[in-house]
Parts: sequence; structure tokens; C-alpha cells
Amino acid sequence: MDRFGYINTNIERIKKEIELEIVPAFVIKNFAIYSRYVYYRKQGYNKTTSALYAGDDYKISDKQVFRIIKLMEKEV
Repeated sequence: MDRFGYINTNIERIKKEIELEIVPAFVIKNFAIYSRYVYYRKQGYNKTTSALYAGDDYKISDKQVFRIIKLMEKEV
């Protein structure tokens, strides 16, 4: 299971762990950015265009989006 799938199935528990400061808060932001990337991919855009649009939506660079994509697609 990749990191995105793990977070998606355990979102409530992870939110609670963020409140308790067990898990860093950027996990949810990375999850949201990757979700936006997946949304654009499902719309039919290619990988680069989807990353560009997701980066524009969250005001981050394309390099950061690709780093998040790589991180979220890693196996847990």
C-alpha cells in the first residue's frame, strides 16, 4: 500500500495524531496537494500538467509537487 492509500484509509486517526503532535502537520498538506494532483490526472491531464496545476493551486513550485508525488507514491 502506498502512503496516499494509507493516509486515505486512516485519515481520522492521523488527524488525531496530528493534534497530539505525534505526526507532523505537513502530512495533511501533502495529502491535500497529492489529492489535487490525482484530481487533475483523472480529468485527463498528463503528469506534468497535473503537477503544474496542483502547484498553482497551492502556490508551490513544480519541484515541490514532484517531491510530494514521489513521497506519496512510496510503499509504506
